[in-house]
Amino acid sequence: MPYLTAHVLDRVNEWFVRARLSGRMSSHCGTSMVEHMKGLGEAIHPSPQILGGFEPEQVSKLLWKTSSPWPGADGNNKTWYAERFVPRSRTSSSDFDQTLAAGGKEHSPALILLHGWLIDRPQLPIYRSWARHAARRGIEVWMPFLPFHMQRSEPGEISGQRALSPNLSGNLDMVRQGVAEARLLARWLRGRTSRVGIWGMSLGGLVAALTTTLDDDWDAVALWAPVAEPDEVLFNSGLVEFLREAVIQSGVSKDDFAAPEIASMMPNRSDTKIDPSKMLVVAGDYDQVVSPGSVERLSRRWGIEVHWVRHGHISLMLSRAPVRYTANFLEHTLFA
Repeated sequence: MPYLTAHVLDRVNEWFVRARLSGRMSSHCGTSMVEHMKGLGEAIHPSPQILGGFEPEQVSKLLWKTSSPWPGADGNNKTWYAERFVPRSRTSSSDFDQTLAAGGKEHSPALILLHGWLIDRPQLPIYRSWARHAARRGIEVWMPFLPFHMQRSEPGEISGQRALSPNLSGNLDMVRQGVAEARLLARWLRGRTSRVGIWGMSLGGLVAALTTTLDDDWDAVALWAPVAEPDEVLFNSGLVEFLREAVIQSGVSKDDFAAPEIASMMPNRSDTKIDPSKMLVVAGDYDQVVSPGSVERLSRRWGIEVHWVRHGHISLMLSRAPVRYTANFLEHTLFA
């Protein structure tokens, strides 16, 4: 029964994604993915210091924003947005806010929560509930919107539609931008909080995983169904079957992802800098989007045990038990 439920939900999700994005996919721009990455040299993952200033400002009680220093970002994607969830005191039942003045450290650790591809307003309550689970454990949670998602998409666009298309060079740049912005936020938070962790789901799991290959100062890392092998999702997952033909017609093959220039964008071909005791991987036995095999290969390379659950990609998101398990891990690790 769990397999059937997981399988059906993932297949319904595939249909829903195809229906939403039908006729909206941008065409291949003609740039070789490998040559594009080769041309970046050492700038594939620019350091936060090189990118410059990053100072979020409060828009409302929940929403914060700033200008993204990512080179080439324009339109709505130029503005970085994040929702912030105030932690609950670990010694009382009342909520408390904390100053964000740079003069002193906050008492609570902070967590960056990264969503999956195509997040929209109906999905927001799911991620907000995850954030509140962590906040109730005394953790301040920041949920930034990845490039081209939510307010960062242009008028008339589907949230995230430019994050995956036959223009794979542009897709890789979107991931690079997401990685850079997560590192910028972590750097900003480290001047204000005691410890900083990161939790990513699917596409957010890819971004979170890549940050751990670059920085060694994450205090806790939780990866949910992380896209450990982007090529495996592109060429094998039913979720993106509708754009696979266009990608192949553009001349891209799975062999292109084996090029050394692409390695730094592939968690399964990179090494993490974080101690395995500070990392948690949660994955579904029946996931139809991110295969269990790809997660298993990542866990072997990084020396991390996987917390397997009897879910698919979508049913994992809807299940409460893995959220509680993850929130407990984050509390234990961030307050250690």
